[in-house]
Amino acid sequence: MDHDKPHAPRDSAATEASLVRNANDGSIDNAPSENLKRELTRSQMNMMALAGSVGTGLIIGTGTALSRGGPLFLLISYLTIGAVVYFVMTCIGEMATFMPMQKGFPGYATRFVDPAFGYVNKSPTQSMNIFALISEL
Repeated sequence: MDHDKPHAPRDSAATEASLVRNANDGSIDNAPSENLKRELTRSQMNMMALAGSVGTGLIIGTGTALSRGGPLFLLISYLTIGAVVYFVMTCIGEMATFMPMQKGFPGYATRFVDPAFGYVNKSPTQSMNIFALISEL
């Protein structure tokens, strides 16, 4: 093997040919790849970071609940909250099918209950979303 010879500058066709040759003789080519492109946008990188932190928070929260309450308590809690979320989402789906609206949950509270009830639901919903986002970071 000729490891002492300096590498000459190569074009892309020569690079591909040398990669095949280097793979066959077992040596490693450290030349930068011309096919690799950085095409992820800043928003995509931020979403991946957010997804990673949310997943970590969920695992840590589950471990804390498991150590404090035990496995049976954790199972009962997940089943209870899951049932509540299922029924609330089913009701919202029924209301959205019956009368489509772009105002979300506070809009349905205004329409089906009372305008004051819709207003009372609007500000806590907005602040809850902001606090949930901050706490997950």
